[in-house]
Amino acid sequence: MNTKRKLELLTYISIPLILFSEQAYAYIDPGVGSYIFQAMMAGVLSSLFFFRSIKDSTTNFFKKIKKNKKA
Repeated sequence: MNTKRKLELLTYISIPLILFSEQAYAYIDPGVGSYIFQAMMAGVLSSLFFFRSIKDSTTNFFKKIKKNKKA
């Protein structure tokens, strides 16, 4: 089964479940908001660190090339 077919099947199954669901009467703990905020901040900061490390490594690579050309 290819990926497109799996995605179509997932869509056909999930849409009726969402549209025809009953009320859950669930309770969301107030701490869940802070947990979601922490997870989002961790994702943002880790992605910033990741891209900064890529930028630093490429900058150092080109500095080494420039240094070798001068010598």
